[in-house]
Formats: sequence, structure tokens, C-alpha cells
Amino acid sequence: FPSHDILGKVNGEEITRDEFNDQLGLLQQQSQGRPQQGLEEQAWQTLVQSKLIKQQFEKMGLKLTDEIFWSQLQFDPMFSIQSAPQNYDEKGNFKVAEIKKQIEELQQKDVNQYNEWLKVKKSIEYRMMARQLLLMFHLQLLQIKKKLLNLLNKETS
Repeated sequence: FPSHDILGKVNGEEITRDEFNDQLGLLQQQSQGRPQQGLEEQAWQTLVQSKLIKQQFEKMGLKLTDEIFWSQLQFDPMFSIQSAPQNYDEKGNFKVAEIKKQIEELQQKDVNQYNEWLKVKKSIEYRMMARQLLLMFHLQLLQIKKKLLNLLNKETS
């Protein structure tokens, strides 16, 4: 990348103009019909947070595999039964195989749409990493709380 295409760094990891434009484009799509002011700032904040989440995720030795991605997709707000009921059968089962197939078809038929999916997928992956980190921090807090309660119980007995 020419240096003018690097807009900033998060702990040494670059944020490129392309990444920023992709994030801004996603936000613009999501805010259809609503005022656009502040979207640049929101795009920047989202990118910085995403980089920090990914760095912490990797620092803790965690990996987001394809298998985890597809098994967790139904828990993402974009794919919830409320926002995307077409992705569920009449019994409420998530139709993951069908979604995979649609994406494979996109890859062959419509490169632009497929590239849009890849941008969306990246933002979903960041949300998945954030959820996993929050869960881990929550579990660590519970362990600390348990240890403190044990210490208090020993002191009072």
C-alpha cells in the first residue's frame, strides 16, 4: 500500500483506506433512509474497536474457525429468527446448509455480490470474537468472585 492509503494504526496494525471505505459502505447500507451524518466517525470507531477485539482474541490464543463461524451464525443479530425468518424452517431450525449453498452460488455467479458478502462476513466475525471475549471475561470474573467468597468464608470461620 502507498503510505497515503494507510489512515491509521492500532497497536501497529494498519487501517487502510479500503477497510475504512468498506466499513463506511456497510454502515451506509444499514442506515438507509436515516441521516448519514456521523457515519464516518462511526466507521472509524468500529474499525478501531474491531482491530482491538481481534488483537485481544488472538493474544488469548483463540481462533475463529470456519466451523465455529457457521455454527455461531444463527446467534448473530443479522441472522436471528427475528431479523431473517427466511433462514429458518417451520420448526425454527437454522438453515445453515442452504445459506452456505447460496453463498457458493454467489461466488460463481456474481463476484460483486460475493465481495459484499465477504465484507459482511468480516463484520460478523468481529461480533463473534467480541461475544466470545465477553463470555471469557465474564467467566474469569465469576472465578475471581468465587475465590474472593472462599477467602471471605475462611476469614469468618
